[in-house]
Amino acid sequence: MARENEQRAQKRVSTKLEVRFASTAEAARVFKTYSLNLSPGGMCIRSVRRHQPGELIWVSLLINGQKFELKARVAWSKENVMGVRFEGMSSAEKLRLESMLWPVKAMVATPPLGQTV
Repeated sequence: MARENEQRAQKRVSTKLEVRFASTAEAARVFKTYSLNLSPGGMCIRSVRRHQPGELIWVSLLINGQKFELKARVAWSKENVMGVRFEGMSSAEKLRLESMLWPVKAMVATPPLGQTV
């Protein structure tokens, strides 16, 4: 979901991944949902519950067999969708996430055989 006034350091890749997350306010309650897009800096997540901008959550992702446990802050929230920014990632963890996204970017950018963009 593009936001006109928002600047991102990295382009997000449209992808549907299973996401599990918990807010620090409701740590015992884990929500299961799906992503709409993802970048090394954040993601857009479907959510039936509206989360407040600034709220801290923990996100769990499984990408190509690699598990990521990431701290994130809600950047915006409306209806059934929220955008989150990852926080406190080490350079190694960010690089590992980027390397998992390269195959996804290639699949998104490559048109099916016989079709041109």
